[in-house]
Amino acid sequence: MEESKEKKTDLVNHQNETETIDCIDLSELETKSKEELLSIMMRMEMSMEEYYSGPLPHPRILKGYEEIVPGAAERILTMAENQASHRQDLEKTAIHSNVKDSRLGVIFAFIIGMTGTLGGIYAIVQGAVVAGTFITGASLASIVTSFIYGTRSERTERTEKSQDTKSSVE
Repeated sequence: MEESKEKKTDLVNHQNETETIDCIDLSELETKSKEELLSIMMRMEMSMEEYYSGPLPHPRILKGYEEIVPGAAERILTMAENQASHRQDLEKTAIHSNVKDSRLGVIFAFIIGMTGTLGGIYAIVQGAVVAGTFITGASLASIVTSFIYGTRSERTERTEKSQDTKSSVE
């Protein structure tokens, strides 16, 4: 029983010493004896963290792969280059598709708007002034509304993307 009490006491003393070491003011180190400084240095722990982010492994890790499997680094670099090329091709395809869809949308909106407007004008000429005015007004209002909505949604999407980009950088 006495041994376990001594071990607990040593543990408590060690914890207290550690807390004292953490709280040492650097200006106090000049007043410490060589033995005390040596004792503090022996109990110090150094920690270093390194962060790396990117499509490729850290160069040290890449070197390790190369040491284990000769040619692995070149294969990893080629794989990353192929992936980047593939991604760029997908982005180009998506952009071209969006441009095509946008053009078709404008063309069809123009056709529908002109059909409604011309139909309304034809109704007015035929004597249905109220119906013709309503049809022409509704056609023009729908075109203007879709244009305003499309512009706002694109602006909102761009704002969200720029905020996402800023938050991912931070």
